[in-house]
Amino acid sequence: MRIKLRLPRLLPGVLAVFSYLLFLLATLPAVYIVPRLPLPAGLKLYDIQGTLWQGQIGELQWQQHVFRHITWDVLWRRLWLGMPTVEVVLHDKENIEGHLRIGWRGDWFVNDVQLQAPVNVLQTYTPTPLPAELSGNLSLNISQLQINPHQCLSLEGQARWSQASIATPLGAVALDSPQFTLTCHNRSFVLNAEQSSAAIRSQTTLQLALSGRYQLQATLTAGNALPEALRSSLTLLGTPDTKGTFHIKQQGQLTNF
Repeated sequence: MRIKLRLPRLLPGVLAVFSYLLFLLATLPAVYIVPRLPLPAGLKLYDIQGTLWQGQIGELQWQQHVFRHITWDVLWRRLWLGMPTVEVVLHDKENIEGHLRIGWRGDWFVNDVQLQAPVNVLQTYTPTPLPAELSGNLSLNISQLQINPHQCLSLEGQARWSQASIATPLGAVALDSPQFTLTCHNRSFVLNAEQSSAAIRSQTTLQLALSGRYQLQATLTAGNALPEALRSSLTLLGTPDTKGTFHIKQQGQLTNF
């Protein structure tokens, strides 16, 4: 009986203390919290403002890449459902513009990804330099992605490369807005791409594991608009089939992935 009498008396005090602690956590400046999170090595953050629940980063530097004007907002309604979710917006108009939602519930979820960027900017993120200059704009949309530290569990996404062209020392090639689809297969990311222009027709499948292991399969067929110097260089890929199509297969391990 004594316990039953004391609990109602203690409950308002417990709720008051809990509410006060929640208030302190909600209003604690993000500049004291974000740098102490388990961030990737080499990641540097500058001009952090706001709170843990809503704030912005003036500049983010990682592996010689710089992103500016990043904001975040914790979605409370999903927090109470046991799935912490953060909405992130990138406003760097000179670099990359994007929007996504990151959540966790045993595995990581990434939803509603929308990204627009010049292709020549994205080219700087490739692990090895390409002997060509890419131009055009890339639009990426990912409706849902589920991963854990070891594997890709599910992925649905599409991308489009508009005004696409490739400039090489042997000549320039105009492409016909390549289309990409993104999925998961055998615990790896899979990218399928195809395009057909007057210069070249191509189909590509790239499978990439989180370990950095990759497999590449592609076909290339030269068109009438392909510069002769580039047409002759295609023989470095091997011998074409009876239809003039080159078949490429390659696999290996990406370093620093």
